[in-house]
Amino acid sequence: MKGWNKTTLADQDLGFLVLDAILELEHSKKEVCPTSTQGIEKFMAEWIRVANVSEISPSKAREIEHQGRVIAIFQVGEEYQAIDGICPHQGGPLAEGPLDGTCVTCPWHGWQFDVVTGKTPLGTRVKQEVFPVKREGDEIFVELP
Repeated sequence: MKGWNKTTLADQDLGFLVLDAILELEHSKKEVCPTSTQGIEKFMAEWIRVANVSEISPSKAREIEHQGRVIAIFQVGEEYQAIDGICPHQGGPLAEGPLDGTCVTCPWHGWQFDVVTGKTPLGTRVKQEVFPVKREGDEIFVELP
């Protein structure tokens, strides 16, 4: 690199380096934060209609399957709760288990989960995913990612 020195870099190439850095930054912003919403929908959660109010009661949960995911919906007082419906122990159907307060017991082997928090008395290493629920009129919706 004959004739290359700090003065040459400062005078000739520094401007190009700064311009390249600015262009790279602008390019990366477009990839991370596109101006259009095309393609973003797959990352956004969606509200799925899961039941009518009459289909769920404190003594009768409902199980739904959506895109390969099983969700159990429970009525706790006047509220509705949704939790991953497959017990992590051996795949038992949580919607078929008895509900005592906010605690559902898997009908297969007795594992228990709080339907509001997803926590279990077995410790902090096991937790079921829970999902937001809303009621609109007589319909119940669950927000799924």
